[in-house]
Amino acid sequence: MLKTEGLDSLTLDRGLVVFKLLSHHLADLTTEDFKRFRHELRYSKQDEHRISWLELENADRTDTAHLMAERFSSQAVEVALDVLKSINCASTAHSLRTEWEKEVGTQSGTSPDYQSEYKEAVQQKHGKVEPYEASPWEEHGLSSSYIRLHLQTKGGAGDLAGRRRQLVRQRTTDRDCEDLETLLDSGRPQVLALLGPAGMGKSYTAKKVMLDWAAPGKHYSAFDYIFLLDCQKLSRRAQDASLAQLVCEECAALRPVLQSVFESRVLIVMDGLDFVEFATGEVPEMDAFSKKPISVLLQGLLQKRLLSSGQHYSLLVTIRPAIADQLKKCARVDQWVEILGFSEENLQEYFQHQGLAAQACEEVRSNESLLSLCAVPLTCWVVCTLLKQQGEGGEGLLGAPTYSITCVFISYIYIILKHHHSSSSPEEAAGALRSLSRLAKDGLARRKREFDVKDVEAEFGGVHRVPTSFLNKCGYRCGVRRVEVYSFTHPALQEVLAALFYASDASTGPLNGFLSASLQPGHAHQRDMVQYLFGLCHPHNWALLAPFHLASSASLTPRLKNWMKEAVTLTNRNPEDTYFLLDLLLCLYEFQEEAFTTQTVGALQEVRLQCVFLKKRDFLALRYCLQHCQASQLPRLLLHFCNLRSKEAKK
Repeated sequence: MLKTEGLDSLTLDRGLVVFKLLSHHLADLTTEDFKRFRHELRYSKQDEHRISWLELENADRTDTAHLMAERFSSQAVEVALDVLKSINCASTAHSLRTEWEKEVGTQSGTSPDYQSEYKEAVQQKHGKVEPYEASPWEEHGLSSSYIRLHLQTKGGAGDLAGRRRQLVRQRTTDRDCEDLETLLDSGRPQVLALLGPAGMGKSYTAKKVMLDWAAPGKHYSAFDYIFLLDCQKLSRRAQDASLAQLVCEECAALRPVLQSVFESRVLIVMDGLDFVEFATGEVPEMDAFSKKPISVLLQGLLQKRLLSSGQHYSLLVTIRPAIADQLKKCARVDQWVEILGFSEENLQEYFQHQGLAAQACEEVRSNESLLSLCAVPLTCWVVCTLLKQQGEGGEGLLGAPTYSITCVFISYIYIILKHHHSSSSPEEAAGALRSLSRLAKDGLARRKREFDVKDVEAEFGGVHRVPTSFLNKCGYRCGVRRVEVYSFTHPALQEVLAALFYASDASTGPLNGFLSASLQPGHAHQRDMVQYLFGLCHPHNWALLAPFHLASSASLTPRLKNWMKEAVTLTNRNPEDTYFLLDLLLCLYEFQEEAFTTQTVGALQEVRLQCVFLKKRDFLALRYCLQHCQASQLPRLLLHFCNLRSKEAKK
């Protein structure tokens, strides 16, 4: 009989219930099934309380129920369910599970609604989000602040980085899609991969899926449960874990019904899969209660090797395009979806939500590189944050000494390295930043925007060490051959990183060579980098880069001032070169050193701009330079066939 010494009444009652349920359901088994049940039971997962074959060999159904209730306590039912499933007694397992769930509710005095309780836990955990670099009290509601992102289903795995929009026009079956719910509600289990570079909103979208399901209504009604696995967080976990353990860490209330939960319609969201390094080949079969290394556990989920009812669950995986080919080696992906970021309409909605609609839109539209990069939600957040800190009544982001265009890009790099890089170590992030800046510099020196896959992976020490926060792997067809290359996520980002290389190089040789070459005919493409070099003279930018062990070269500012003197001499010799003169004005505007601006503009014989469409930033640079020029030294101003009646000119 059951041992009752030292047990309180609740535990005793629960033990008797377990015993009666097991006795009743074991009696339903045939003689052959009961024999198989005892053989499987001795290999149960409860290793520390395993029942030996010596005890089971001559045990009848009542004896076996006694042994299980005494040895496993309330876990005896879960053990029995596992064993019944392994011997293909599904109907008995279903009956046992149903009666056990009723008994659990009866003993607690309620009829528990486990799904509602879990939904409440989801809303509490994911309903609020903290912005980057937030104070402990800063947070906002995710549902109210989420702005719809432009999604596009992919016709195949080939065009993952949007390369077709820039280089080649291929016939594809890519199409816009309204939302993920429509794709996931297909009536059958599937694996859906959500692609997007760092800062594009993949994690926000994953959490929004959770909240939509948990909120009142019928969103994602195709699933009884949705679970979110944070792969970035899990990748730092040293201990082995099981899926059941991870679920219970999110909501302990599900523990009594985990087996039935896993047999229901489940969607598992694996966010940030690029942080996990997988082994090659298939993993062995396992169940949801088996503890395994995190990489093995996640790989088992992808390969549908984890749950015995694996055919019943779907997966939503978020991943960066650069390693999408690695996902294909681990799982059969049914649908690829790419996040293209904010549309222009949604971009304005984001700024309006931040209370900066008119001002922010003007700032962004005045710079083509910034405008294209603002499709990435992270860049929008950087712009809004800098504008808010600048305060009301200022010139705006482009007219402020500290928050220049260079500052926007350096802030973007800082957030990516700190919050989206695969390694949390500042030393490893610093090494990656140095390698990236060198790669960017070498590429632009040879006018290369694309890099050989083998060269890049060798530079960073393997495919899993490539900083996919900054680099995309692009694929396209060249005849019958498929070519894969790496490229920076944005052309302007490559230019800023190259400027960082020159600005931080202690030796003067590379910087001197680059600046001298930029003054030569045929090197106008380098002058955007020169503008970023002038912007990098501000200490604020180097304060952001200090955690990554980058510091400005002592020769940077003196060498740039000498370059400007040489450039002024050249423009005085050739005043018709409107674009060269405009580049000089933009460099002074980015530099924001008034005394030097006064001296430089005073040395110009004339400011002649002709047959050029001036953007808002061009007008701001022109105004800034003329305002800081002494009246006695004011050069002759000639503006021919420029858009002086435009909206930008009036502002």
